[in-house]
Amino acid sequence: MAKLNHLTRGLVRAFVYRTKVVSITQRLKKTRPKLEALISLARRNSSQVRTVRLLRAKLACGVEFAKRLLMMANSYANPSGGYVRILKLGKRRGDGAHMSIMLPSVKLPLAYCGQHVVQ
Repeated sequence: MAKLNHLTRGLVRAFVYRTKVVSITQRLKKTRPKLEALISLARRNSSQVRTVRLLRAKLACGVEFAKRLLMMANSYANPSGGYVRILKLGKRRGDGAHMSIMLPSVKLPLAYCGQHVVQ
């Protein structure tokens, strides 16, 4: 897999940081296989240093982001594929574009999501 284009790279980064992305259906359908390939790459049982270096090369990102993707990939313990699902939302009101949301197929731990629990 070669380097990703800017649009795909931006959608992958948004997914890793926010765990959900809302965009046009065609864009998400293009991004999904590339994101799943990156998660599969991160799940391999090779050294963590090598995996971080490969992720940085493919995404043109920093070490912190690559480690965050690696931590997210470790949350997908059981499935051997299908890490991401796309749900259709309907048409956008302004121009009629078909909108969708991309979500992880498993429930990620709260610590990964960066959300704070209010007591």
